[in-house]
Amino acid sequence: MAETEVTIDDARRTVTLRGTAGQIALGEWLVDALDKPGQNPGTREYRLPESEPARPAWAPGGRDDVVRVFYPKHAETPREIQELAVVVRSIYGVFRLFTYSATRAMALRGTADQIAVAEWLFNDLDKQSQNPGTHEYRLPGGGDDVVRVFYLMHAATAQRLQQIATEVRSMAEIRRLFIYNAPRAVAMRGTAAQIALADRLIQERDR
Repeated sequence: MAETEVTIDDARRTVTLRGTAGQIALGEWLVDALDKPGQNPGTREYRLPESEPARPAWAPGGRDDVVRVFYPKHAETPREIQELAVVVRSIYGVFRLFTYSATRAMALRGTADQIAVAEWLFNDLDKQSQNPGTHEYRLPGGGDDVVRVFYLMHAATAQRLQQIATEVRSMAEIRRLFIYNAPRAVAMRGTAAQIALADRLIQERDR
């Protein structure tokens, strides 16, 4: 597998890449998407060709050959962007995810399933909506198959939000549970039974 070599020259503001033709093409696309997003409206998605190295097709979820760049509308500070990135990265194991504060961008690479979950999470959390309704995404197959976002209405402080999240994580035994402070959101992934218990616990505590 060919390794990509990246050299950065801060003085000249240049990035030099060395790799396969496919790697160079992806690098060029990423630089363009991250450096001047306003000049390229529309969906920021890149799919690696079959000839390029990616996770083998027999691995869970298939090849990690989809690259997406998201631009938050409401996450304005580096801390908010980082919190949003942690949730998107951790709920479904999208480990190749990076943020670029200068253009408030989030770039990630994963399987088609991972990108689909990441896109749903990103869109739901970036709306920062506290409208009533169920914010839920069901993953295909398996027992650990429900992703849910709760928007707390009465947790007035970050400390109270953290306290409720800690209690829910412990009592419902949900390992993948994360906080996004700006919209007072708690995102989690678990079984249907765990999510139902978390729902009841949050309703009891968010008063």
